Order: sequence, then C-alpha cells, then structure tokens
Amino acid sequence: MKSTINPRKNHSVETVDQSSSPSKTNMINQLTRYWSYVGMAVLMGMVLLVTIDVGGRYFFNKPIDGSTDMIEIMMIIMVYSSFAYGATENKHVRIDFLYDRFSKVVKSYVDIFTSILSIFIVALISWQLGERAVNIINNPPGPTTSYYGWDLMPFIAFAAFGSALLAIQLCTWLYQSVKLAFGKAAHFQSTINESEAVPSPQD
Repeated sequence: MKSTINPRKNHSVETVDQSSSPSKTNMINQLTRYWSYVGMAVLMGMVLLVTIDVGGRYFFNKPIDGSTDMIEIMMIIMVYSSFAYGATENKHVRIDFLYDRFSKVVKSYVDIFTSILSIFIVALISWQLGERAVNIINNPPGPTTSYYGWDLMPFIAFAAFGSALLAIQLCTWLYQSVKLAFGKAAHFQSTINESEAVPSPQD
C-alpha cells in the first residue's frame, strides 16, 4: 500500500491567513492614511503654484517671487507624509523577478530580512533628522531657504516624524511576515503529517 498526500487536505497548505489585523495595526494604517492627506493637499497646491508660476513667467514675464522656496518646502511635506502610506498600500518599488519564484513561506523569510534591514535604515534616518532638529533648537540659527530665509527646522522635524512613521509601519510588515513564516510552516508540517498515510486510490 502506498501513502500519498490527499489533494483536498493539502489544499489548505496554500491558504494564507486572511484574518483581520490586530487593532494596533489597523490604527497605524489609519494614521498613515490620514497623514498622507497632508501630502495630497500639498501636492495639489504645488501643481497650482507651478502652473501659475510658469504661466506668469511665459505670458506676463512675472513669475512668482520665491517659488523655489515654496516648492522646496512642499516637496519635503509631500514626500515625508506619503512614505508610510506607500508602505501600507505596498506601493514601494520591489524587484521581484526572483522573489516571485519563491514559495509563500520562503517569501515570508525574505520579507523578514528585508523588513529588519529597512527598519534599521529608516530608523537611522529618522534619528539623524530628529537629532539635527534638536541641535538647531539648541544652537540657533539653523539652515534657511535661499530666497525668503524661512527656517527649515520645523520641516526637518516633520521629515523625522514621517520617517519614524514609516519605520513603525515596517514593523507591522515584520510582524505579519514572522506570523506567516512560523505559523504557516507549522501548519504545513501538521498537514503533511495528517495526510501522509492516506491510501492511494490505485490500491
């Protein structure tokens, strides 16, 4: 008598846990979404500003004074308010020509490694930006924009917070990857053990 794996039972191996995320994860996801609204509003303002600036320069030879300062500030707000939401929606660039060939469990181990590395890098960026903002507060004056001379310290602090929020969001990725890797591996082994003694229909 041969022992085979029951396809019906083994089908559960490929089922990914789709249970709802913990409340803390949902709270972080909502925070990143609301935080991205700031960037969306600033992006619309920047589009309007550039349109008026280019139109005024082209048609009336009167561009908006200090538009480069405004765009510089808007870029900081737009980018650092959107990083975390991009991670929430899994919209960051990923080179997956090799990744897609892995099984789901192997993918989760790769995600654990990349999440830990990403958290380290982003947390380091956030720490350095925060330290820079604190140093400016303790030792004024700090850097300013080129035309209006606006103080950049609040926007450096803004970037530090946006980076920290991204690091927190990446921690939720790490949590999900660990849960999938170890939980699914255990489920896979238990499924194989239960089904390895099923008689083959040919016998």
